[in-house]
This record gives sequence, structure tokens and C-alpha cells, in this order.
Amino acid sequence: MLFKTRLAVAVIAGLTFGLGACSDPQPTLPVPPPILETTKEYPFGTLTGSLDTRYWTQVWDRAVATFGEVGMRLERYVMPTDTSWQRLQEIYAEKLAAREGWRPADDLTFGTNEHAWSFAYRRDDHFVALVGLRPQHSEGGIVPVNVMTNLPLSSEPK
Repeated sequence: MLFKTRLAVAVIAGLTFGLGACSDPQPTLPVPPPILETTKEYPFGTLTGSLDTRYWTQVWDRAVATFGEVGMRLERYVMPTDTSWQRLQEIYAEKLAAREGWRPADDLTFGTNEHAWSFAYRRDDHFVALVGLRPQHSEGGIVPVNVMTNLPLSSEPK
């Protein structure tokens, strides 16, 4: 009887460990690509700043309505105006959408318009959304790009 009990415990422990090892780890935020740069101070004037805020808050509000506000954060970057936002979307598609479980989240974005663009990806209870202004709203050859997420900080997604 003792042997059967130990065998049962060993089998259960092995199954639990094995299933745990196969489960997908917690997703994390990818490192921003080199085309996104950080600045110590917000380098834009009132007009660009108000447009920037107008568009990123649209996505923020949709994300809060879907995921709640816990753990959400906004990271601000700048991008050279000669960089295509489609290229940025391709980079994030390679880092996120190509990984298991990630999919586009068009319900979180407004897409594109004459002033701004946005795209997002989601997986389970997590999302990454980017919002940026178009080149005509540049100042000093750069435009604002905002990354919103509720993912934990890390260097690369798992």
C-alpha cells in the first residue's frame, strides 16, 4: 500500500511539474526598437502636445475599458519623421504577433487618420498599443510615439 501511495504521489508530482514546464510564461514588453528614442523632457509645443494627448488617450480609454487600469502605463518616445510607422508596426508584429497567443487588437485602436496612427496587439489579459503622430506634426524632425501596456517590464517577450 505504501508503494502505491508513493507511486501515486510521484506520478501526480511529475504531471504537475511537466504541465507547469509546458505552460506559457508570463508575457513581457519587448525592448523598444532603436528607431524609438527616449528624451528627458517632452520636446514638443502646445499644438503637437495637445494632438498627441488627444490620440493616445483614445487608446488608453479603450484599454482601460477592456483590461482595467491596474498595471497600465504609458511610455513616451520620439521617432524620426523619415521613419515609417508601418515599419514600426512590422517590428512589433515580429516581436509580438509572431509569438504564440498574440493577435492584433483593432478594438483598442482608432487605426489611422490624417493626424495620427495606432496599432495594438493582445494576448490573454495583456496588451501593447502604440500611438503616434504623422510627420506633418513633427518638431525638430521628430514625432511623438506612445507605447501603452499592462505588461511587466522586461527586456524581451517570452
